[in-house]
Amino acid sequence: MLVASVAAPGHALRGAPAGLSLAVPAASAAPVPVAPDEPLIARVTIRTPADVARFASLGLDLLEAREGDDLFILTTQAEVDRLKADGWSVVVDPDHTQRLRHQQQEQRQRAATQVQPLFMGGYRTVVEVRAALDDAAAQHPDLAEVFVYGASWERLTGGASAGHDLFGIRLTNRQRPRPKPTFFLMSAIHARELSTPELALRFVDHLLGRYGIDADVTWLLDAHLVVVVTIVNPDGHVLAEQGYLQRKNTDTSHGHCTVPNIGVDLNRNATFRWGVVNGPSESPCAETYPGPVPESEPETAALQALVRSLFPDQRGPGDGDASPSDATGILITLHSYSNLVMWPWGYTRETAPNVAGLSAIGRKFAAYNGYTRQQSIALYATSGTTDDWAYGELGIAAFTFEVGPSSRSCGGFFPPFTCLDGGAGGAFWPRNLPAFLYAARIARTPFELAQGPTPDAAQHVAPEGIGSERVGFTPHTFARASSRDTPARRANGGGEPGSRHFAGVAECHGAASGGRHCAIR
Repeated sequence: MLVASVAAPGHALRGAPAGLSLAVPAASAAPVPVAPDEPLIARVTIRTPADVARFASLGLDLLEAREGDDLFILTTQAEVDRLKADGWSVVVDPDHTQRLRHQQQEQRQRAATQVQPLFMGGYRTVVEVRAALDDAAAQHPDLAEVFVYGASWERLTGGASAGHDLFGIRLTNRQRPRPKPTFFLMSAIHARELSTPELALRFVDHLLGRYGIDADVTWLLDAHLVVVVTIVNPDGHVLAEQGYLQRKNTDTSHGHCTVPNIGVDLNRNATFRWGVVNGPSESPCAETYPGPVPESEPETAALQALVRSLFPDQRGPGDGDASPSDATGILITLHSYSNLVMWPWGYTRETAPNVAGLSAIGRKFAAYNGYTRQQSIALYATSGTTDDWAYGELGIAAFTFEVGPSSRSCGGFFPPFTCLDGGAGGAFWPRNLPAFLYAARIARTPFELAQGPTPDAAQHVAPEGIGSERVGFTPHTFARASSRDTPARRANGGGEPGSRHFAGVAECHGAASGGRHCAIR
């Protein structure tokens, strides 16, 4: 049975603002009868940023969704009653709750009829994801290498037969060993967000399957390193495979919690600005419990060590220190849901020093996948998150994608598997593939390259003699003048002094008597 995320016994739900308006949206007026401990989704109307920050610090299971002044929480009727008693404006949302129940019922029915091994109509388990990566590397040994970068909490505490390795895959043309710009893609740091590992796996399959066929993909793997960690939180994912709405890892050393409230929120456990919003005083059973100290969890420590091994430190120690305009590397962490593209900061309403570059990249991503673009805190305040850490500590252009709508049949944490390719509000894969490819293309110097035209829009006039063909433009064959040349750029395969490199692939057409127009794509 699914157990809702609830506060620990005796954990007070404090912080409600005095005199808070209790306006109730019309869409939430219909009552939804539920048992006191049955999971439901409620909306909370909060009108000021200060009250949003105060609410976010309560440790509740805040969903990555927002409608105007309304936030959404996964909760129980008992918790709704306590929040109301503390002065918060809370109502059960019938539409969201109905979808949650439908998805739960579907999973229970599948479990009862043993429709396996792929759960929820096609999603893969941790074991199946690892097998898929191993198979991909075996089929493409010159392009792919599976690696282990650590061990999960259960494995560290229970031995080799418990828990899981922390694993990922490196994608590049290994016959061309040299420093290469890196695109890092990660997913499922929150276990229940089922669609995200599938998107990461599909990206791996796309790159390997199209190498040598698609000139763009071929150039990307020849000249770049793509690192994909498909399941950051494998122990928690196993509980999600059983139908639990498990968000955190499975560390049971803090508090006396039950599934799915056990564990530490790995996306609040990173070292940068840890505890600023979500602090250790939260109940260990709270869904945003950040752990007793920063980087307390082996999954967090291993992930941060991996990212540090891939990217140089390019930002100074001060809050106002910007990364250089030619900083290299890009990171995307996949979450669900709400159709958002977000960038740092999440812990403060102040903008990041590289806000111009981050927002420009975010705007390009959103143009590809149709999502809403915004600074992370526009959703609600967070601290100790992966993207804030990656940018704050290392200066990497770091982004969060919230995949899937907050309503319709493809909304929620357990959307039908068919939503990857279609469905109401779905088509997660075709919408996000172009954004992933764009991230890889600009990984060399993302802050600079995002200021120019998109690869789809740029035009280049080819000289006579080029036939109707696809031409791969490497950084050496398509460049525009730049006032800067740095050792960092050349160390990352940047090439000639005095050039700013535009990554793309052209398709050239035209009559033999004139110049041919090559559209970069």
